[in-house]
Amino acid sequence: MGAVLLTILLLGGAAGGGYWKLQQDFQATLKARDAALLSAEEGRNKAVETAAKMEQLLKAELAKGEQRAKSAASAPPPAAEVAKPSEAPAPAAKPAVAAKASKAEKSKKGRRGASRRLAKAAPVLPPVEEEKKPAALPRIAGKKKYNDDPLAGLKM
Repeated sequence: MGAVLLTILLLGGAAGGGYWKLQQDFQATLKARDAALLSAEEGRNKAVETAAKMEQLLKAELAKGEQRAKSAASAPPPAAEVAKPSEAPAPAAKPAVAAKASKAEKSKKGRRGASRRLAKAAPVLPPVEEEKKPAALPRIAGKKKYNDDPLAGLKM
């Protein structure tokens, strides 16, 4: 009788210890998941904040570039550069750069240029009608041949 009680007590303790360990592992998993979700949310918020800042900077740079372009266009050319009719025209100087193009503008120009080059390179041809082939007919299984039967050699 004592051995039975000792076994029951031992098995009960093992079950209680296993339950406690399982609960601890589950709580640790929940905490790790919550921490991962919080860090992902913080990362998303930081990305949105950075994108908003970059958009504001881009707008400011664009406004500065437009302002420089307007001021360069509205300013009269210096008197020294005006050629006299008796003299031969001087070679044209490089125009002043209004604003440095951003990476986004460059990539847009590159994409547009590539599509234009492709449009110029490949003339538009009328669509070619393909020959219509008759639909494939399904295979109909023929009568089973006796030499294909795996059970042919068995006798009953």
